[in-house]
Amino acid sequence: MLERTTDFTGEGRPMLTRRTTHTTLALAASLSLAGALAGCAAEAEDSAATPPQPTTDASSSGAGDGSTDTLAGDAGTEYSDGTYTAEGSYQSPAGQENITLEVTLAGGTVTEVSLTSDATNPSSKQYQGQFISALEGAVVGKNLDEISIDKLAGSSLTSIGFTEALDSIKSEARA
Repeated sequence: MLERTTDFTGEGRPMLTRRTTHTTLALAASLSLAGALAGCAAEAEDSAATPPQPTTDASSSGAGDGSTDTLAGDAGTEYSDGTYTAEGSYQSPAGQENITLEVTLAGGTVTEVSLTSDATNPSSKQYQGQFISALEGAVVGKNLDEISIDKLAGSSLTSIGFTEALDSIKSEARA
């Protein structure tokens, strides 16, 4: 909003008025504030990222090693030490996917974990591979009752099969 006005010498040159200057400063301040807030919002999203916690209900079959040593789980549940294997499945856009979970327990705590996949679809292989790569860090050292994965390493569907197999292992390992 540029207004044409005369300066004090009467030469008739165009010059900016206070109104234009204030509008320009207000616009610059608004843009600066918007940029600062956008930067803060991105930092807040990064710092708010936490490992996934919700669970999915499902069940499957599995088998333990027959060990009889028991220790209490987090919620008062006792689990037998040993290595347990169970299968889980889920529906992906490519069709039915199956995984096999093996968990070793000691004192109700996961000491080892492995997950194998029979995926043939390239996308399924990619997501399952990402899930498998991050799985050990997400569950080893945790009490069996504390493990709850809804999404891991960008894979949300693989966690459905994982949770199904883990629920089966919990049932099998209960003393």
